[in-house]
Amino acid sequence: MQSTTNTNLRLPDPLKVHGGDVADNWKRFREQWTNYEIASDLAEASEEQRGAVFLACIGSDAFDVYRTMQFDPAADRKKIDKLLEAFETFCVGLVNPTYERYMFNRRVQENVERFDVFLGEVRRLARSCQFEGVEDSMIRDRIVVGVRDDATRRKLLQVRDLTLKNAIDICKASEEAGRQLKAMAAPEDVQPLYSSPSSKQPSPRRGGRAAGNRARRRGGQSAIRRDQPPIRRDNSVAPCRYCGRQHDASKDACPSSLRTAVFEVLQDEPLRRRLPNVDVISRTTTSTADRQGDI
Repeated sequence: MQSTTNTNLRLPDPLKVHGGDVADNWKRFREQWTNYEIASDLAEASEEQRGAVFLACIGSDAFDVYRTMQFDPAADRKKIDKLLEAFETFCVGLVNPTYERYMFNRRVQENVERFDVFLGEVRRLARSCQFEGVEDSMIRDRIVVGVRDDATRRKLLQVRDLTLKNAIDICKASEEAGRQLKAMAAPEDVQPLYSSPSSKQPSPRRGGRAAGNRARRRGGQSAIRRDQPPIRRDNSVAPCRYCGRQHDASKDACPSSLRTAVFEVLQDEPLRRRLPNVDVISRTTTSTADRQGDI
């Protein structure tokens, strides 16, 4: 009975026969080919038709290998069963079990690798190691040795008769519990509705101008006192410690105190507004202070 293939199906990926893991590449291609035959109803076709479709799917590199193969009789070159047998011998026959087991025993779980991914890689490597009847126990041991978390490894070692199924269940449960604990320990991002009164910072402008004026006045007066040299007219009278001049011992006779009082009045704007004729007072006081200083 002639069957009609479904041409809308995706063909298997080309077979890679150079570099990498040739045996694993062949096993992957063999599984894809089997699925394609079933989905396209190609399994019911003749051996020659199945063989032709197989040769069209393997790719150019694998087809070059096919051209070097020897078949006896020559008619077997077109039969699907003989083709599968020949490529099985070519691809799997190149496997070095010693090297494959070395790669298997080196495989450990990476820092950010999930356990399911690690388990799949260990199973894939075990296929070409020719473990035969001890494959499950070898995979179990590789899980115990290669698992990343030390706490999980401790749990595995505590089980007396550990099987592959139990090892897989323990590792999956431990990984899931670790993710849940990490999510529960994460701090919640909660924004306060109102800010506390203590968080308010005092205004930097409060009292700044008046304090700056006082500092400038003090600095100016001290600078004037430092710059003025002491004037001595009579050795019998000591110079004043405020203005450096010679006058009566009373504080009111010191021209420095008069000038300071007038200066503070002139610098205080609200006080100037309340005092009438402040300019006249300023000129009169200043001239009086100058006359006293000249005495």
